[in-house]
Amino acid sequence: MKKYLLLTLALLLVIGLFTVIAVGGTDTVDGSGEVQPTEVTEAPTEAPTEAPAVNYPEIVSMIPDSSGFAIKWTAYPDAAAYRLFVRGASGWIRVGDTAGLTLRHPNLKDQTTYLYTVRALDSSGRYCSDYLVSGWSAVFRAAPVMTSVTPSGNALKVSWQKVPAAGCYRVYRKEGASWVGIGFADGDTYLDTQVTSGKTYTYTVRAFDEDHVTILSAFQASGKSGAFASVPQITGVEARNAGLRISWGKVDGARRYRVFVKTASGWKRIGDTSYTYYDYSVKPDSTAQTYTVRAMNAYDQYISDFSREGMTHTFLPTPKITAVDNLFRGQKISWEKVPGAALYRVYVRNGSTWQKLTDTAADSLTTLNVKNNTSYTYTVRCLSENGRVFQSGFMQSGVTKRYYDAPEITSVENTRDGARVTWTAIPGVSRYRVFIKNGASWKALANVSGTRYDHLAAVQGTTYVYTVRAIDGYGNFISGFSATGYTNRYQTAPLLGKVQATADGALLTWEEYEGVTSYRVFRHVIGKSWGRIADVTGTSYTDSSAPAGQPCQYTLRALDEDGKLISDYVDNGLYYIDGALADGQVNVNGYLVTFDRGKLKKGYVTAQDIINIAQKEVGTRATNYKRCKYNTWYYGADVSGDCYDWCVVFVEWVFNQAGARDLLYEKTAGSEFFGQGFYQHGRLIKSNFKVGDILIMHWRDGYSSYVPGVQLLNHVGIIIAVNDDGSYTTIEGNTGDSINGEVMIKRRYPEYISCACRPQYGFTTPAA
Repeated sequence: MKKYLLLTLALLLVIGLFTVIAVGGTDTVDGSGEVQPTEVTEAPTEAPTEAPAVNYPEIVSMIPDSSGFAIKWTAYPDAAAYRLFVRGASGWIRVGDTAGLTLRHPNLKDQTTYLYTVRALDSSGRYCSDYLVSGWSAVFRAAPVMTSVTPSGNALKVSWQKVPAAGCYRVYRKEGASWVGIGFADGDTYLDTQVTSGKTYTYTVRAFDEDHVTILSAFQASGKSGAFASVPQITGVEARNAGLRISWGKVDGARRYRVFVKTASGWKRIGDTSYTYYDYSVKPDSTAQTYTVRAMNAYDQYISDFSREGMTHTFLPTPKITAVDNLFRGQKISWEKVPGAALYRVYVRNGSTWQKLTDTAADSLTTLNVKNNTSYTYTVRCLSENGRVFQSGFMQSGVTKRYYDAPEITSVENTRDGARVTWTAIPGVSRYRVFIKNGASWKALANVSGTRYDHLAAVQGTTYVYTVRAIDGYGNFISGFSATGYTNRYQTAPLLGKVQATADGALLTWEEYEGVTSYRVFRHVIGKSWGRIADVTGTSYTDSSAPAGQPCQYTLRALDEDGKLISDYVDNGLYYIDGALADGQVNVNGYLVTFDRGKLKKGYVTAQDIINIAQKEVGTRATNYKRCKYNTWYYGADVSGDCYDWCVVFVEWVFNQAGARDLLYEKTAGSEFFGQGFYQHGRLIKSNFKVGDILIMHWRDGYSSYVPGVQLLNHVGIIIAVNDDGSYTTIEGNTGDSINGEVMIKRRYPEYISCACRPQYGFTTPAA
């Protein structure tokens, strides 16, 4: 036995120096540091001669760490220390001594098998135990190489290189100064879903047996770090005039973002930004494109994954407005349809902003919220089907159109010469076009300055439909029109037939007219207006209330079934006295009036007669906003207000007093229509005016819309003298400094004179 021990000792003395490290170790990765190796030359000196049941420390684990094994064994009775050996090519080699039950053997080779044994030492450093000659073996496997820590969806993906013979891998995450196991993986990747956006995490991995218990490899002590950020979620892709604005939610920890568009070959980077939106300068092409975003750190490294679905958007061309048309009480905006557009949003400019009107799938919109003589500017852009995503830009300047109300026909009056169409005046409009319905379409009749048109070609018993549109000075339409129009059946004035004296009064008879339900009978006495005396459903009437011995005229007007007047009347009929034709001289209100078989002779209506009547009125004043006897006579009731100017009414009254109102042609209170009537009858004079002419004046520059070639028609007066200085002395109503006006003698000079009207004095004429 002694000989064997001496031989063993001699062999160990031949072996060179070996490097060992005496450190404590555990079966968990705790991040403890390493100690420098010490040199030893001792090894077991002799094999045990007897083998008790267990006469040596037993190695219970050999756990690989970052570069070697942490070896642990059982305690031996009365042992003061232990010596760890590793088997070399020529025998056992001392690794190191320790008073504990663990020792670390560092600097091992990857994929190499090592054999260990342990002996106990007493307090004098002598062996006090045997050792297991066969030892305990284990294969050292280096730590799996950490390759990357990258964001993947809403997790961090930890990747490493596989270790041969590994059954699985355990993943650890650094928590403070310690490594904490977070899970096992069978492959070479692991998804850590317990991460928070904006934080950085460090990981390491070690190989395990497939039982998930036995550790097979070391671990990388430094680990591998990676920052995590949530995937940026695109909140919208909005079309703009210069391209698209792609927007997304802010991501914690992100310093920059990278934006991509999907192509046939993959995702293509289109730009980086530090904002949460990116303006992409691209032209519309009506093709669906998909976009996605990744978050980056300050070093332009990705710290987030990206949505592979992304957000898809179709960038459509800007809709082109083709027309803005003024309609009857509205405006119609029309545009070209854009292929691929599901909806359109229409805007109207409101100050410096655009105000939404509505969304529509059509290619036009009619808006009713408009005001006369007001300009409106519109624009249109494409919307997605759900109405939430803009798919096109819009015309920033928009299209502007000034709106004018459509004229509304207020009446169509059947006159002796035709149908008189009257409509509302539209502020800001001076010209109108009158139409008549011609089958399914409208036929233009005339362009008119003013708000009245006489359809002289109207045929008795024919129904016509009229409408009116406003036009500008070039004849372009600037308003809409009433599509239903105004319907009127033209009815000529019923002609009075025979008048004869009866015991009960003057018996009037006439023929029946088709389409007429009843007739209204009027009577006129010289010096007074026409007065209604009866409505008759038949074709005769006895006037028993006529003033005895006074010349009277009669006329008829037709009524429809609703009692509405549908015809004019003839006001130049014969005069009758007590039912018989007036003949010879008759005293009427102090005037001698000459009749010839019912016709009024010319001697009654000279210019001087008119002047005489007018002069008696000088000094008469209107009160209470133009309330005067002349307006009361003209309108048939007391009226007042700024709109009741009465200069023309005064002339009408004077001629009526003279029984010669028909010499004025027009029954009107307006100087424009007054002058127009004389122009249409060829009796408008532009120079060489004389006594008895009715002078028409203007107060501002401009030309009349009613009489071609003359200046504005603002005021009238009767000439009573022609002066040597070229001026004219007149008698005028509604003149003077008072707002109400009075009858005055005035002197007028050529710079204020537009023209004059010349009544047909000296000729036989019927009186009104």
